[in-house]
Amino acid sequence: MSLEESSSRGTGDRPLVGSRHCHLAGEIDLSVVSETKSRLGRLIALGPGRVEVDLSAVEFIDAAGLGALVELVEEARCQRVDLVFLRPSAAVERVMKLCRLYEHFSALGVLENKA
Repeated sequence: MSLEESSSRGTGDRPLVGSRHCHLAGEIDLSVVSETKSRLGRLIALGPGRVEVDLSAVEFIDAAGLGALVELVEEARCQRVDLVFLRPSAAVERVMKLCRLYEHFSALGVLENKA
């Protein structure tokens, strides 16, 4: 799994406002869930705004990976952060649909298929 991060920055002591972006690639499975949650959790902890997670290059996701995404959605909601999963790959979309998370995430507004 690889993760690239970028964000808009605040100035001086002002908090970060706006959106933060990250791009996940490779496999999201039990072996990388802790690292994934930690790194995305740091973006969420920056406070209110929007965190966009591009899933277009994720080749594989297992139940542990999906569980991590669910936990991150809940964490973001508690922090008043809009967490959005962008462009899920066919592999991610298939597993989300099998687990009935695709509709759930869509209903919550945390899933976008925009290019």
